[in-house]
Formats: sequence, structure tokens, C-alpha cells
Amino acid sequence: MPEVHTFACSVIGADWGCSYVSAPTASKARYQYLLRVQEAWENIRFQDISVRKVKKQEGPDPYAYVRRVYGVPAGVGKKLIWRGKELEIVRPPDNTSAYVYVWMDGQARPLHPRESGVSYPQEVQS
Repeated sequence: MPEVHTFACSVIGADWGCSYVSAPTASKARYQYLLRVQEAWENIRFQDISVRKVKKQEGPDPYAYVRRVYGVPAGVGKKLIWRGKELEIVRPPDNTSAYVYVWMDGQARPLHPRESGVSYPQEVQS
């Protein structure tokens, strides 16, 4: 599995804010974002998109209590098991949701820790 990073993507000059994309490289993140926005705005080009790598969170996590309540292992790179597959957390939620994003089928997908079939390997439980 390639190392996955989180990137903040936005259209240069637009006031839409940014969207977060998990991908192995900045170019792949830019392309995934381009596919999303071209559905609505066909004239946007690859070079119109700004991409920056999101640094791992520094300082206290304001939503750590939510993940503790649900028993989610904190942090990017932690493992969980869903329906027999070992998955890696690539991005924690940026709100009070307990959902985490895991790398599955070549892309980052949201997964709720209470969904049936989710368990955690012994080494990540703390």
C-alpha cells in the first residue's frame, strides 16, 4: 500500500474554500479534485487547482474525546480491521464526527467505528 497523505485542494481565485483529498501524491490529489469539480464546472483546468499538503495536527486535538468515546485509535497511520480487511486510517475527521477516513479500494473512504465488522488489532488499543 502506498503512503497516503492529506492535501487541501482549492480552485485558484475562487472563494469556495478548500476540500480535503487523500492521495499518495499531490498530482493525484489534484487530479481527483479536478474530476470532482469538473462535473459542475467543465472549464476548470488542472493548472487552476492549488494543492498543499496538510501537516499532521500539532497541539491538542479538540475532537479527541469523540474518538475516545467510540474507541477509535487516535491518529493517522493507525490500523483497524473491517470485515476481515486491515485498513489504515489516512485522515481523522475535522469535526465532532466519529467517522475516520481509511484507505480502501484505491481511495480514502469514511468509516464509522461502530459500523458492523469494525475491530482493532491488539497493538493499537491503548
